[in-house]
Amino acid sequence: MNYQRLKVLVTGASGFIGMHITRHLKDRWTVMGTYFNHPYTTMDIPMLSLDLTDGRALARMVFEMRPYAVVHCAALTDTALCEKNRALASLINAEGTRRLARVARDVSARMIHLSTDLVFNGEKGWYREDDPVSPLQIYGETKVKGEEAIMEEHDNAAILRVGLVYGPSPLGNRSASEWPLYEIQQGRTPTLFTNQFRTPTSALNIARVVGELLDHTFTGILHISGPDRMSRYEFGRALLEAYGIPLNRIKPGSLEELPSISARPRDSSLNTDLARSLLKTPLLNVNEGLWEIVLK
Repeated sequence: MNYQRLKVLVTGASGFIGMHITRHLKDRWTVMGTYFNHPYTTMDIPMLSLDLTDGRALARMVFEMRPYAVVHCAALTDTALCEKNRALASLINAEGTRRLARVARDVSARMIHLSTDLVFNGEKGWYREDDPVSPLQIYGETKVKGEEAIMEEHDNAAILRVGLVYGPSPLGNRSASEWPLYEIQQGRTPTLFTNQFRTPTSALNIARVVGELLDHTFTGILHISGPDRMSRYEFGRALLEAYGIPLNRIKPGSLEELPSISARPRDSSLNTDLARSLLKTPLLNVNEGLWEIVLK
């Protein structure tokens, strides 16, 4: 199979995870990316404007391109905005995903969809793929509906739930590893939670998994994250150690100290036994993932 002749469409290619996926895939595949607000043009690939709420434009793009695969990264991820505008969140994360799944099916394109650990309520931790979902936020609720839509519409799709994602982002301010460093650079001492636990995930690692899954026959839900269950504060300490920054530049705090308009799951850590049994791509622990960023 001549992969260079096969097209992969990456929605949200100008976003955080989409950028890493696009960069990883473009040397092997003919990649085309979409953006909504901010085109990111330094990757030397065609970037097309796409509004997921415009069903006709979406269908026209996919039918004209007829890609081998669609990697769906585009979403409304601002949890506060999702709480304020449930209708918009549903339109993008649920209905937009359904439309894309349907048209990808119609052109026989494999689909890989990025979802989140925030589909869980955080009462248990170490969630498996078949554990019941019970999101606390509108964002998580709409992502659940997006997952359900894909499973209803497309029989050749992989849904990847990822944890707290870190790594460089297009604007330098989007990821779990960038915000604390930015705050420190501004002379502030950020507060990081000691009582919220997740399994941090390298964006570079996610991109490699997606690359492998384009060739894979797996369909269904797969948890992709690092093996470390850590509080946000523990992750912050690991981050500062990797960059050689004194640990007193961050301070511990609790969920209760910082108000939020949406509830936060206390422990949405992901069990990745299934992914480790299926994939050749190793899932990096936090130290491995951070060192890969620091040494680049």
